[in-house]
Amino acid sequence: MITILTGVPGSGKTLYAVQMLQKAMGEGRECFTDIEGCKLGCAEAPEDWRDAPDGALLVYDEAHQSFPATGKAGLSNDPRVRDLDEHRHRGLDLVFITQASTRLHHDIRKLASEHIHLQRVFGTPAASVFRHARAFNENDKADRETADQSTWSFPRKLYGTYSSAVMHTARVRLPRKVVGAFLVAGVLLAWAVYSLSTNDFLHEPQAAQAAAGQAAEPAAPAAAESQSLGFASGEGDQEVEKPKGRGPYRWARSGVLPAVQGCISNASRCMCFDGSGRALDLTEAECRRAVTRPMPINIGGRRRGDSM
Repeated sequence: MITILTGVPGSGKTLYAVQMLQKAMGEGRECFTDIEGCKLGCAEAPEDWRDAPDGALLVYDEAHQSFPATGKAGLSNDPRVRDLDEHRHRGLDLVFITQASTRLHHDIRKLASEHIHLQRVFGTPAASVFRHARAFNENDKADRETADQSTWSFPRKLYGTYSSAVMHTARVRLPRKVVGAFLVAGVLLAWAVYSLSTNDFLHEPQAAQAAAGQAAEPAAPAAAESQSLGFASGEGDQEVEKPKGRGPYRWARSGVLPAVQGCISNASRCMCFDGSGRALDLTEAECRRAVTRPMPINIGGRRRGDSM
């Protein structure tokens, strides 16, 4: 099988080929390559691939230097190129590494049964892999979209197995659109956090609770006064039980309140007072009911027979 492996400098194409060699050696195949400084134990690739033993894997780096495009139509004058159509009979696999497939002889491109193009992802140790079952124009977007696509992470353990001046010097460079998107997202996130931390609705429940607590404090004495209504003997306060049913004192509520010491009523108004002369908070109906019903005790707190 003939494979064309393309990619610009630093895209990882040589590293990809080294990984292919390592896999083949693990399978027990004989491997030959001219990759500079290769330390996998492969033999040096012969200038004429026909000199390699049957079943071998041959990898030619910068293959356009040995098998250049001539720009001439028809068969090549190079017998190595003319005989490529018979390589399969010997079980050979040949990999031609180049920066652009158009730099290879057109006969190689016609005979290729696999074309792998690598495109590095923003300088990160990974590349997008475009794989076709034929040679294609790797610079054409429509052609790349018809290829099988995948992402390949660089195997760091193979960095030191060959010489490369580009692999370890590349820097991560994000495109402006991506950087702009990150900046916009950061600004929006900061604005959202600030808005949430200063929004009034987060403080309204606390303010409402504080206001409710302040309002409840002065209301406590009034509530204490209005908790229970009833009659008491003598001076001071007494606890009165809530009458049951629909009796005349059904308005009374349990609790302790100042005793009712007297009431005044006329045709238009009715008021009841405690021992200190304060008017009690009674409805007119409750007040008139207290007036019309006989007092169960001596409101003056005096015994009969006491002198006035």
